Amino acid sequence: MSSILRSIIAVTLAALLAFTGCNGQERNEPEPARNVDAARPAQAVPTVPERFLVTITPSAETYEIPRDLGTVRNLAYHRDLTEQQKRQLARVGFVVAPDEAEQMFMLYESYAETDDAANFITVDSLLQAWHVFYDFSLRTVESEKLAPLAEQMTGALLQDAGAQLEAAPQGAVREAASRNLAYLAVAQKLLNPSAAAPDSVRAVVEEELALIEAHEGRAESPLLGSTIHYSQFVPRGHYTRSDGLGRYFRTMMWYGLVGFDLDSTNEQRNRAHTLQALLLTKLLAEDTAARAAWERLARPIDFFVGGADDLGFEQYLPIARAVFGDALPLEEIADEGRLDQFMARARAELPEPA
Repeated sequence: MSSILRSIIAVTLAALLAFTGCNGQERNEPEPARNVDAARPAQAVPTVPERFLVTITPSAETYEIPRDLGTVRNLAYHRDLTEQQKRQLARVGFVVAPDEAEQMFMLYESYAETDDAANFITVDSLLQAWHVFYDFSLRTVESEKLAPLAEQMTGALLQDAGAQLEAAPQGAVREAASRNLAYLAVAQKLLNPSAAAPDSVRAVVEEELALIEAHEGRAESPLLGSTIHYSQFVPRGHYTRSDGLGRYFRTMMWYGLVGFDLDSTNEQRNRAHTLQALLLTKLLAEDTAARAAWERLARPIDFFVGGADDLGFEQYLPIARAVFGDALPLEEIADEGRLDQFMARARAELPEPA
């Protein structure tokens, strides 16, 4: 699958998403054999910088924890422990008790500084503090910088897509341009519910928005014909803190989750989706302002989250220019033979998702 606008999804969502690979299926399903002779390039194995290598040999002496509660000198300080918790403490040497603190550091702040209150600072408290700082940083960047950039990029590309549709020749390219107009109109409506979708694609845009709003599980996209996990459009985590963050979440989910198949088992859909991906690539290549907004949006997310593993604009553009020409003329993209060449080269030369 290619996601021309990148999988720009916050890291707090990554574990909850069901990503798809280049074949448009779940990652744990076998991929169909490819009809190309050239093998894909081997994936580079990342190396760990020497300064981060751990060369410490653990040498702490082992010891036994007394199982007799009579040896716990400050047991009276923890008088709120239940009998069951005391038995657990005696049996394994520790017990976890519930607390009403909203943040982990509040537990340490509430401990009295007396000889009877022995504090054991756990490693997870440091990790949790890091998470709080990370989440605050990400939330601030998203609400103050990335959401406006997403709106700027989407608005520019939507306008460009309308002009591209008017210039597109009749046939498959014009149909792909129309679907792209709807694709971008869905994103704009998710960002700004008061925005009006273009008349020519309003019906399918409303169908997609209804499925997103219902978020009832997997369903076939009326726009793309592929299966989309609409249940993933429910804001969670810090995206529930404001309507603006919720709208940003769903827009980024649309861009990141809804991609274009290159190598699925449905070759007709592969060709239709690849035409859309090529037309979006052309839009970004020609509109420097939209591309600048895309880069300013993608780079911070790469920093916070890591790069997307789907194919995107940067991967498609060099091959597209080699096959269709630097300007990516619509007439050349409409040529079936050249489309075959592009798809064969993309399948052979571009890496599979990690």
